[in-house]
Parts: sequence; structure tokens; C-alpha cells
Amino acid sequence: LGDTLGSSSAYMTLVSQWQVTQSLQNQNKHLAGYRSGPMNWWQVFYLSSACLGAYLSANYMGTYAQAKGVSQPEALVGGFLLIFGS
Repeated sequence: LGDTLGSSSAYMTLVSQWQVTQSLQNQNKHLAGYRSGPMNWWQVFYLSSACLGAYLSANYMGTYAQAKGVSQPEALVGGFLLIFGS
């Protein structure tokens, strides 16, 4: 594919579908570049398949919605590490 295996472009592809008129596409040419083409839509398929696979796996094993959450301080530290650690 010649591309990384991320999923951020999937969000760009989905958001760009709201640019239905030519004037909207001209206002943001970068976003308009994500409207069509298999190099954009494969990541939407990848992300959707990953979400569906996770749901089916958890549902099949009987663990769907059984995970215990974390406390607010743990979530704050985790978010800090996620944002500034990358």
C-alpha cells in the first residue's frame, strides 16, 4: 500500500464526505483530497473491521461491557502519558 497502518485518515475520509458542493471543496482542498479513491477508503474498512472484530470477540466470550473502569486520577495520568508520551 505504501502507507502506514494507522487509522487517522479514515476520519478524514468520513468527514470529507460532508463537502458536497464544489465551493466547499475549494475552501479546503486538503480535506477534499480524501473524498474518494481506494487509498482513502481502505482505512475506513480497516477501522470498521477492527471495531466489529473487537465487538464480536468480546460478545462471543461473554465479556462485553464487563470491564471495570479506572479511577479519575488513573485516567488523567494515562491521558497525559498518551498525549505527551507519543
